[in-house]
Amino acid sequence: MSGKRNSPIRLPGDAFRCRCIGRLDLDDYLVRLKDSRAYDRMFFVWHAGDVGEVKENNVALIGPDRLARMVFDAGLTTWLREKYPENLLTRAAR
Repeated sequence: MSGKRNSPIRLPGDAFRCRCIGRLDLDDYLVRLKDSRAYDRMFFVWHAGDVGEVKENNVALIGPDRLARMVFDAGLTTWLREKYPENLLTRAAR
């Protein structure tokens, strides 16, 4: 993985979405959200590991298990198998 930081993908309205690496990124985006007048909530999505919990009600955390379940429920299992390790598909099928 390169040292280049990923920029947020901004959605119109009251939310933004970011591509992040870990807890330090989450903490950084929590500060940005708090300081922002442009957004009321945030979706923090990551595909491996754990970033812990947040106390903010306006932050949705979507980690590996929830992401895999969402993709599985949407019928995107082929994409999931190509994009993520097999163990995520196995956990999503439980």
